Amino acid sequence: MSKLIYLVFLSIVLTACANQSAAQGLTVVAPKATYTTAPTIAPSPTAEAPTPVTPTALADALGNLSYAGLFPDQQITLTDGFAYYEEDGPGRPFVRLIDHLIATGDLNGDGVEDAVALLVDYSTGSGDFVYLAPVINAGTEPKPVNALMIGDRTPVKSLTIDGTQVIVELIGPGPGDPACCPTWNVRKVFSLEDGRLVEQSSEELSKASLDDLSGTSWRLVDLNLDQEPVLPETEITLRFDERQISGSSGCNSYNSVVSGEDGLPQTFVVSPIAATGKICSEPISNQEKTYLDRLARVVAWRYDFGHLSLTYKVGEDVFGELLFAPQRP
Repeated sequence: MSKLIYLVFLSIVLTACANQSAAQGLTVVAPKATYTTAPTIAPSPTAEAPTPVTPTALADALGNLSYAGLFPDQQITLTDGFAYYEEDGPGRPFVRLIDHLIATGDLNGDGVEDAVALLVDYSTGSGDFVYLAPVINAGTEPKPVNALMIGDRTPVKSLTIDGTQVIVELIGPGPGDPACCPTWNVRKVFSLEDGRLVEQSSEELSKASLDDLSGTSWRLVDLNLDQEPVLPETEITLRFDERQISGSSGCNSYNSVVSGEDGLPQTFVVSPIAATGKICSEPISNQEKTYLDRLARVVAWRYDFGHLSLTYKVGEDVFGELLFAPQRP
């Protein structure tokens, strides 16, 4: 009896729902009287996210491409980041990819990652010509766009992609600067137009100064440009807080004060260095001594394609360079 009452009640409810749905333009299909177990529905397969390209893999890919725009009607093909060519004059000129400063982003808005690299033409003359080299679809099917020259012996501070714009911060010529000796912080903005890189703006931000380094932190990568790399599993750091410097020399902590000259913004003079007295094992202690000795003899600073280079004096007209990479948080 109770089953009969339930079926009558169910019939009334379904009839009411059908009438309401019909008024809303919907069709209701009443369930069958028999019930079965609902089938198991497998989840829809999802596309795997593309594997991000590592900086090393990207540098390897860009270091083995052919680029146009450096020489008239001629491409130059890099092999492992270098390409040598013939030119009148002494020495052997070459083009080099700066493999540690490559910006990534979507330059043309197609949803695929592109890249912008820096190429430097080290000619047999006095010029070291710096080029921006965009590469479309850098991680999948890299296709270089004509390179665009942005300067001669130009200290590049940073290279980034913001949206579809390429932003380069560098030390460039400003009011009153001779061509040889740029002393201004300059920001240049570029974008792709009809398949080529075009400069959109160039802004002189301020006169370059030692104070520009305040608030920055660095990690030593080489004790003499690219000839004496830092020992594995050791870290030597340098931080600027106004005119104070501090850091780790690989075992001990150190600090000092630096000064410069207003008329010569790249000058760099280090006051006597104070360090803690922890005893360090070899060869770390020898590396630490070498670093602190060379830091004490630094005479100038400059940006080296995103790195910081401190020039130290070795002897009469003989110099070396401490090379630092930005220290990430």
